[in-house]
Amino acid sequence: MSLTSLFVSLFRALGLGRVPDHGQTFRMEDHFFRLPRDRYAPDDLLKQLSEQAARQVTGAWEWELEHELCEIGITLPDAQGAPDPEARAFLVDVLRQVRTLDNLVQQSCEEECVRSGLGSAAYELALGWIWIQKENLIDQTLALTYYGMRVNTDWDAKFKRDAAGTWQPVNFLQPASGEKQK
Repeated sequence: MSLTSLFVSLFRALGLGRVPDHGQTFRMEDHFFRLPRDRYAPDDLLKQLSEQAARQVTGAWEWELEHELCEIGITLPDAQGAPDPEARAFLVDVLRQVRTLDNLVQQSCEEECVRSGLGSAAYELALGWIWIQKENLIDQTLALTYYGMRVNTDWDAKFKRDAAGTWQPVNFLQPASGEKQK
């Protein structure tokens, strides 16, 4: 058995994620790189949202929710001096699904790290901001802003809700691993 075959067998046996196609160039650090899953607890974020007073800023309302990785900023549009109730209901639905949405982003970043051959630092991101505008309610779209944990970067993971009510990735690939969204 070759060293590569042994490595691939060990990698699969340990359940460390998808192994690249044969012939693909890869580095050892990429194969042992696995982003954590289930990082955000919806109940905790919803509790913070309900207990925290929003700050009014020009034409919008903001919250900052605490998480061990970072603070998560939230912005909702203003509706006659209060957070827009439709946008708040939309946000509550998003926060209930934040674990699933983040897992999709994490899996996609992990797979892109392996495909790209770059080190993992560029793909270690934390959710930093949730912006909800009136257009999101109409179009059933969502952008979650992620910030680099080890490199200076930011990126919007965009989703669109399909007819069945499931959030689908718009600007990144659906993970190939078969990880399904609820």
